[in-house]
Amino acid sequence: MYGAQLIQALRSANAHVGTDAPVRPADSESQFVFLGVGGDKMRAAGCDTIVDAKDLSVVGITEILSHLPTIWGLFHRLIAEADRRKPDLAIVIDSPAFNWRVARQMKKRGVPVVYYVCPQFWAWRQ
Repeated sequence: MYGAQLIQALRSANAHVGTDAPVRPADSESQFVFLGVGGDKMRAAGCDTIVDAKDLSVVGITEILSHLPTIWGLFHRLIAEADRRKPDLAIVIDSPAFNWRVARQMKKRGVPVVYYVCPQFWAWRQ
């Protein structure tokens, strides 16, 4: 059973997965923390959002490039908070450009990673 989970859903379309994904303890005495990236739905489900998904929602190469310093800073904020809180599990949902980097950092720290991906991702990437 995991006591802390880093979880992220960068798009509101994936938030339903994020709110269902955390493994909740059967006994009410377990201390359990969900932290990471998300929006209103994730907060409502009890996630301590370190980074709001709206801050990472950029589309198009020019918008991405102009927001790159902000995105990079938010990435480092998330990793620093994970270092501080030491999650037992990282659950990343879709958004490979950001999440593969987060997953790589979590794996370097010995944190197991579960990667949820929408089926069309494989069709588009192959």
